[in-house]
Amino acid sequence: MQLDCRMLKPQDAEMFRPLRMAALQEAPLDFESTFEAESRMLIPELQKLMQQHAIIGGFVNGQLKAFAIIDAVRLPRLAHRSRISSVYVAAELRGSGAAESMFKWMLNEFARFFTLFRLGVRADNERAIGFFKKMGFQEIGVEPRALYLGEKDGEKHYVDELQMYFVTPK
Repeated sequence: MQLDCRMLKPQDAEMFRPLRMAALQEAPLDFESTFEAESRMLIPELQKLMQQHAIIGGFVNGQLKAFAIIDAVRLPRLAHRSRISSVYVAAELRGSGAAESMFKWMLNEFARFFTLFRLGVRADNERAIGFFKKMGFQEIGVEPRALYLGEKDGEKHYVDELQMYFVTPK
C-alpha cells in the first residue's frame, strides 16, 4: 500500500469534507469539533478554515484516506511550536502503516518550521497513545476535562486528554 501525502488546499474542500465528517461521526470523543457543528458548515466556510490551518492529506490511488491538521503558534517566542489538532485514517487502512507514513512525511516536512510538535489524545485511547509513542512522542501528563462534551441527565461530561510532545532532532 502506497500512501502519497501532500498539503490540502482550499480547492480540496469538497474532497476533504466527507472524510472529516466520517471522522467526527466515527470517533466523536476524539475531536475538538462535532459532527453537528461541521455538518452545517458550507464549503466556502470550510475553505476559509483550510486557509488558516495546515492540513495534510494521505492519498491511496488518488483517493483521500487520511488527514492530520497542524496549527502554528504565531507569537515570536512560541513560533517554534506546533499543535497537531486532528488525526484520522480511514478504517480500511488502519494497521497498514498508512498513519506512520503520513506522520513521517509530516514531521519531516514541517521540521523546517517547527522544533516542537504537541498533541492531545484521549487518555483512555491506548491504541493511539501506543502509536504516538512509536512515532517518538513523549508524555507530558493528563489534562483533566480537556474537552467538554455537554450535559446529560443534569451532569456535565468531559474527556481527559494525555498531552504529548515530539522534539525534532537537532
